[in-house]
Parts: sequence; C-alpha cells; structure tokens
Amino acid sequence: MDTPETVDPNRPKMCFGAESTAKTKEILEQSHGEVFLVKDVSETDHYGRLLRYVYFKSGDSTFMLNEELVRWGFAQVSTYPPDVRFQELFTNLTREAREAKRGLWAACGSFGAPLEPPTATTALLPPTAKPGPTVAPPVAQKPSSGTVKFIAVNGVPRGYRASATVQAPPGVACSITYIVPSGRISTAQGLDPKTVGSGGTVSWNWLISGNTGRGTGTVSVTCSGITISSPITIS
Repeated sequence: MDTPETVDPNRPKMCFGAESTAKTKEILEQSHGEVFLVKDVSETDHYGRLLRYVYFKSGDSTFMLNEELVRWGFAQVSTYPPDVRFQELFTNLTREAREAKRGLWAACGSFGAPLEPPTATTALLPPTAKPGPTVAPPVAQKPSSGTVKFIAVNGVPRGYRASATVQAPPGVACSITYIVPSGRISTAQGLDPKTVGSGGTVSWNWLISGNTGRGTGTVSVTCSGITISSPITIS
C-alpha cells in the first residue's frame, strides 16, 4: 500500500497526506502500542524501510492497519513483487473506497494530487456549504446481524489441517487472521485473502504445526469492514 507523500524533500506534499499520518497515529495510540508485525517475503524495500503487515487489537477483534488505511481512503494499493500476499484484497478495497468516495478520494479526487492552499478548496464549495475537517469513518464497524457469519470452524490435533467457512454476500473480499493459543498471529500458508463465491460462502484451510501449543486460539474474518471472531481448539 502507499500513502500520500508528506516528507520527501524532492517531491511536493500530496493532498490528504497529513490526514493519513494523523489517522495512523490515532490508531496506534488506541492500540496502546501493542501491535504485531508480520513479514511477507522481503525484509526491506529498496530504501531500506522495514516491510511488514501491522496488526492491532480493537476490543476483542484483531485488525490489519494496512487494510484499514486502504479501506477508509487514507492509502491505496501499491504492489512491489514478490510481496504480493494481500494484493487482491488491497486492490478490491481501493476500488471500494474510490467508488464510495471515502477519505482522499472525496477530498482530492485522485491519489497523488498536490496539496493545495486551503483557499482553493474553500472556493470550490457551494455557497451553502460550510468547510470543516474531514471526518473519517470508524476503523471498525459492528457486523450487521446475519450479514457475515461462520458456518464452520474446525479445530484439529497438531499436524493436521484446520478449516473455517464463512457465509457472506457474493463478491465481497474477505481476509482471515488465525491467532494461535499462545497469542501469536499465524503466518501459515492458506490464510490468504479471498473473494466470496457466487454461492455466498468462502473457506480456508491451513496446517497446524506440530510445534503449536495445545489450547484455544482465535479465528477472525473481516469482510468489507464486518469482522467476526470464533474460538478454535487445537489438541
């Protein structure tokens, strides 16, 4: 993902860059600094910056910071192979945010637009409109009753494949997070984002390592801002 530029001395500041920075700080402050960093393939980019997916907790649910910034229009999809695990998810979320005119898509019209003086923005407002700060939607939404729900969550003994199946509207992009009994976020293969099929269901299955401790973990699935969680028992 990519956020609007604000600090590169060789490039002009971009529209909505300050808002994106402020939202990131707000989310991290609400998480009290407790975040999980998950690697894709590369350690760093060509600038030497650490490449990680950032997860944080809000209430009883776990969310990906990268995903939420794209979802609400504070960032857009930007792909740098070979780190493409969430390419499809970020592409779908960018399209949804742009079509819904969230965040920068409403304030700037397009990603990368130069930051304009406040007077220029004010002049474009209708006579009856009152300019004010951009109000972003909340980071997480409460699920609508029955819109997204688990059909099955199957825990297994160590060394076998666990699975989860969710019912959701066809065509919706969904991501899954599995937190092992010890509290660590799993990076097992098979936990990639998926799109709900025409039948209205989406499923994942992944190997439970023999090194995983026994106990109860958590499976969380997010579909277009609606997150549900379920315990999963590893024996």
